[in-house]
Amino acid sequence: FTVIFIILRHLPHLQSSIMAIVEALTVKNPGEVAADNADPPESLESIPAYNDFFADHEKFHRIHVHLVGVRARDPEEKADAGVFKATWFKMPKLVIETYGEDTGSTDFFPIGKHSTLKAQMKKGPTPTWDVKCVVIGKKETTEGFKISVAGKSDDYSFDTPATEFPAAGEDWKELIHTPEEPHASNVEFVYKIRITDGAERIVSQEDLANFLQTTDTLEYTETVIEADEDINKAVLQSWKHKEPAKKAVLWHLGRNDCFMHPHMANPLFIEQGYDIYVLNYSFNGLCNRYGFFDDPNLRSHNPIKDFNLYNDQIAKSIEILKDGTSYEKVLGYAHSTGGPVLINYLLERGDDAFDGFVFNAPFLEWGSMNFVGESQTTEDLSLFLMNHASNPDKKWGTATTPEAIKETPIVYKDTEVVPSAWSAKLWSNYFFDWRSRPLHSVATTTGFAAGVSNVHKKLTKRTKKHLYATLKPMVVLSSRGDDVLQNKETLTFIDGVGPARVEIELGYNSHDVFLSSEEKGVVLAIDFVKSWMKAKGFS
Repeated sequence: FTVIFIILRHLPHLQSSIMAIVEALTVKNPGEVAADNADPPESLESIPAYNDFFADHEKFHRIHVHLVGVRARDPEEKADAGVFKATWFKMPKLVIETYGEDTGSTDFFPIGKHSTLKAQMKKGPTPTWDVKCVVIGKKETTEGFKISVAGKSDDYSFDTPATEFPAAGEDWKELIHTPEEPHASNVEFVYKIRITDGAERIVSQEDLANFLQTTDTLEYTETVIEADEDINKAVLQSWKHKEPAKKAVLWHLGRNDCFMHPHMANPLFIEQGYDIYVLNYSFNGLCNRYGFFDDPNLRSHNPIKDFNLYNDQIAKSIEILKDGTSYEKVLGYAHSTGGPVLINYLLERGDDAFDGFVFNAPFLEWGSMNFVGESQTTEDLSLFLMNHASNPDKKWGTATTPEAIKETPIVYKDTEVVPSAWSAKLWSNYFFDWRSRPLHSVATTTGFAAGVSNVHKKLTKRTKKHLYATLKPMVVLSSRGDDVLQNKETLTFIDGVGPARVEIELGYNSHDVFLSSEEKGVVLAIDFVKSWMKAKGFS
């Protein structure tokens, strides 16, 4: 009886913690369609690092670091960057990591760490980084962060204590570190920091919840695009003005993506009189919430190894878009993998349905991939595809439960998953629903890899023949701060898509330029596109 009493006494607390996790990670508006097993797993509550971060995020703050570079202390004297300098064989890498009694960061959930920051200007006595990143730590118990220079025989590090941090919300604060000999000579390392409060987001849970419902001026709907099997179904979200609009945009998601962009959709499209249609093509976005597939490692999977699978889904979306409405202008919008999804449709079925295009960091070449992991290369991927070409469901890069939490794994839909620090940092600034976009690492399948590779090959063949996917106007956004693709390759391979392109290279924006760590960078990207829209008659 004593044991039963203890369990009952603690049951309300356990239930409230579990509810806090579910409530903290989802947006549940009245009338939504959702599978019973789509909710975040209750096991997240049992791991303090996860429960603190997701259920009590106000405990944390974001530490933004701008690594400027090395400069001479005395311009008249010879400068030697020492440990910061590249050699013929090795390029030093910078690693930033929080320290303290309890930073909230762990080896299995390294939200307080950012690594592999390589210099942009490598040669010369004073290398320049000019890159920005974010690490996250608990406000009260993070004592500072360390910058380490790794990759050379003479590894080096220095600390920045929390007493040097500016107040949350203040502008960048410049700091200078002067390495002593023999580590370097007559140089100083320049960097800047700023702090933002975990309680303040660019897109809050409430912001997203309010956008995902009908308002006085907009009608919000979700339409299932049927298929022969549940796994091949898609979902089309739409926001239509109650006063008929004359313009529309058809939005194509990236890999493991969802609509989480009210901060961008409002000024760029809604306020300019556009209806918005977002295609959650099969295995992506809302398809998980609807329960069309069960394996969380099959997100963004392509079961037939061919992006032609999505052509009928796009065609049906266009049919729905045109039903009862006569739009004067229709734009195609695509981010990352949404690029090859849309481009493949243009190659196979033409561009008649569209008047112009907005490409946000389109994924156009495997060589530009960074997300495959430091220990994996594109050569590894090629070998994987050759060895498993006959099995589209074969997974590459499946995350395994870390040893530290082996006894209490996170199980989602009967599968062990590992929450991703990269995704968690994004969630910290831009709320998204666990059920619509994964907060855990996701494997790459043969089906996805082969499907996207086929589009790349099609585009390359046409480019060699001097044939384009479209002659209609397009704007392409990319960023030197892209942490998934290498923007130089993005801006090279887009040349084959069409000649009427405007290419915009941003400095510090993230892979999705509209989900960057700084709101100013997002506003800049929005303003660039609005200017292009005005110049081309789309505003």
